[in-house]
Amino acid sequence: MRLGNITLALILLAIATTATVFGSTAMNNTVSYFFILVVLVVALGIYVGNTGIVSFGHPAFMAIAAYLTAILVMPAARKSALLPNLPDFLSTFSAPPLLGIVITVFVVGLIGAGIGLAISRLNGASATIATLGLLIVAHSLLVGGTTFTRGAQALYGIPKLVSPISAAIGAIITIFVADWFKHSRWGLAARAVREDEAAAAASGISIKRNRTIVFCLSIAFTALGGAMFALHLGVFSPKEFYFTLTFSLLAMLIVGGASSTAGAVVGVAVITMITEVLRQAEPGFSLGPIQIPALFGLTTIGISVALILTLYRRPEGIFGLKELDDFLPFDIKPRVYKRSVINTPRPTASQTPKSIRVQSLTKRYGGVTALDAVSIDLQQGEILGLIGPNGSGKSTFLSCASGIQRFDEGEVWVHDTQMAQGNPVAYAHNGVARTFQNIRLFARLSVAENVSAAMVSVPGPANSPTVADILTRVGLDGMALRTASTLSYGQQRRLEIARALAICPDFLLLDEPAAGMNSTETDDLAALIMSLRDENGLGILLVDHDLPMILRLSNRVAVLNEGKLIALASPEHIRENPEVAAAYFGEGQSTLSE
Repeated sequence: MRLGNITLALILLAIATTATVFGSTAMNNTVSYFFILVVLVVALGIYVGNTGIVSFGHPAFMAIAAYLTAILVMPAARKSALLPNLPDFLSTFSAPPLLGIVITVFVVGLIGAGIGLAISRLNGASATIATLGLLIVAHSLLVGGTTFTRGAQALYGIPKLVSPISAAIGAIITIFVADWFKHSRWGLAARAVREDEAAAAASGISIKRNRTIVFCLSIAFTALGGAMFALHLGVFSPKEFYFTLTFSLLAMLIVGGASSTAGAVVGVAVITMITEVLRQAEPGFSLGPIQIPALFGLTTIGISVALILTLYRRPEGIFGLKELDDFLPFDIKPRVYKRSVINTPRPTASQTPKSIRVQSLTKRYGGVTALDAVSIDLQQGEILGLIGPNGSGKSTFLSCASGIQRFDEGEVWVHDTQMAQGNPVAYAHNGVARTFQNIRLFARLSVAENVSAAMVSVPGPANSPTVADILTRVGLDGMALRTASTLSYGQQRRLEIARALAICPDFLLLDEPAAGMNSTETDDLAALIMSLRDENGLGILLVDHDLPMILRLSNRVAVLNEGKLIALASPEHIRENPEVAAAYFGEGQSTLSE
């Protein structure tokens, strides 16, 4: 339990207690509604903050929860009068409020899990538009479903049972769970996906499953907020859960900071204060001799201005990526994540070494054949260099051989397993790690979190290295808390290798790891690559334009030209191969040594 959350909880309890003891009925209602908004905004932040996908659809689940709670807790006689066509098992059942809330959260959470399975298949704007459609569909169903909702008319007679204290408890529970999830292995994986989906998949993170978990948890707490909303107001209609509410919740989240739990609470406080002040001014007011007329819609204008100013001055919100702990005067240590352990030992010398076998791989882009029936194998304990002129198909080959890209013909085998196409997660879980030609890090996560995200996603042996061990191995010790985007270029290259090593791979596919490095950095990198082969027994596929380094490090070298494999031999034979020299320098040069 983090000190920042305890501090925040004490503040909220103090506000609730003060309102209960000294406040009027109107103040109690305002404070209770504030805490309900905290529940809703923090719940929305669980999804938006951890996935980076903006959702317009959460008020739809809030509405379902509010109506379900109302139906469950209303007295049977009142239900028969207001909703005479309810099914018998609902019309005659009246649950205690707490039981009604539990049932609501469970049922709406299940609905969220089902819808989350569909939305998790979408990315970015597509997912956002889907949630907008969900909001519109839900509103239409609420208006048309007169059996359960009375249509567009208000549902009333619901017991008003929410007090500032009970609402504060609901808010505190939501805050604690949201912060716990953010820093859990599932939350870390979600934030990694948010930063870079391709890199996350190559690190063994199942994107669809992870997003479904996040969506389901977010909806469960949205349901809690919806249930509290129903028991607070006592009367509501479908219009309460439409675009106005959606806009307000998103504004609160964005102003405070979508990626910060504490920021979400601050965002609710800021927007609530703006709303209350402008609501008092909306009917008109006097400034001495000056009479200001009524300005209807002033609250919406005020929220819009606050939102625009926040996006302009602090795009990541007031708190940004920070939590309350980051502002407290004590040292923060990197969170230690534990890997799932498997009892599968590495092959010994007496066992058959593992291998990657790529057979007759063909990849076409329209009428262009990027790879033409290329067959290459990579053994454990060797460095295989892959070279060729620009456009020869090197990066395409590496992407197809690691599951990032689909191909048209051929097969990829990892040891005795034929790999499915376009499934980099399966490759990672079978011991194939890779880096990218253009560095792909989880830029807004720390160095330790970049490595941890991969480490907790792929099980490893009991004696697998820790995050600290891996960072020391690649020369990044002492940088665990640094944000990845603040590292130098060479350090970012090393971090990408560290993240690849975190899955305890048998094979490491390096796509131009020395690109952009100076000679000293290149020499250090070469020493690291050789140690990974000699000390860890990794099979390494090394793609780079640095021919001297490739020829110096590699046990064998494969050469591609115009998508075809034109040579596969020892570095000595590659140096003297006239076809290779012609591919690089044109006709007239017989060897690479000239």
